[in-house]
Amino acid sequence: MIEGMAYEVRIFAVNAIGISKPNMPSKPFVPLAVTSPPTLLAVDNVTDTTVTMKWRPPDQIGAAGLDGYVLEYCLEGIEDWIVANTDLMDKTKFTIMGLPTDAKIFVRVKAVNAAGASEPKYYSQPILVKEIIEPPKIRIPRHLKQTYIRRVGEAVNLVIPFQGKPRSELTWKKDGAEIDKNKINTRNSETDTIIFIRKAERSHSGKYDLEVKVEKFVESASIDIQIVDRRGPPQLVKIEDVWGENVALSWPPPKDNGNAAITGYTIQKADKKSMEWFTVTEHYH
Repeated sequence: MIEGMAYEVRIFAVNAIGISKPNMPSKPFVPLAVTSPPTLLAVDNVTDTTVTMKWRPPDQIGAAGLDGYVLEYCLEGIEDWIVANTDLMDKTKFTIMGLPTDAKIFVRVKAVNAAGASEPKYYSQPILVKEIIEPPKIRIPRHLKQTYIRRVGEAVNLVIPFQGKPRSELTWKKDGAEIDKNKINTRNSETDTIIFIRKAERSHSGKYDLEVKVEKFVESASIDIQIVDRRGPPQLVKIEDVWGENVALSWPPPKDNGNAAITGYTIQKADKKSMEWFTVTEHYH
């Protein structure tokens, strides 16, 4: 029979007298067939005791559909295949647990339907059961590659993603010293680290250095945080010269610049009678 081709079926009853009229089913009979093998079997992750595999569905499923998958493995040098999943699974990813460290295993996966199991899809080579070291890599967000500025009293909440496994070790320092955890909160996960300051003060300004270490590999990065405040007024204004309707003025900068460089001054004048102020110039350098 050819998969997918429909057939008409009829049944006769026979006794000593002869053959009855045929009885035919109301629908054509379509023979069932197994699917083609799963595709693109690949290693997703390896630890000291586990191997995670992933794959894609079969190219051809057929009339019988697809009930699930069976993942099997065998140790190198042993011919017996072990079923990894006790029940059929519909997902295309599975983790084989409890493997001996430093062993090598072969892996295959089958697709199963009502007609049975497909031909297996083999992984092309033995897999070493040993955690893969991924050197660390810090990904500083674009907005943190320049000085990060916040006002006094505002919250600081910075998320720094990174890569690296297994068991990344993270260290934060501020201006070369260990961070005071009573003033600055940090939280680390397997994929990112967070600096959180509930209410920023000027003393939180500085250079923050992050170091991520995996085994013998080390990656470091820095961010600059600047907490600014309202600056003080310019100091005593002096009249240097007067001629016609003009006046030359001078003044020293404010004693308190608010922890940020002064970028300019606004100069205003007022008629002594009305005392209405008008801006003469803005951002005067």
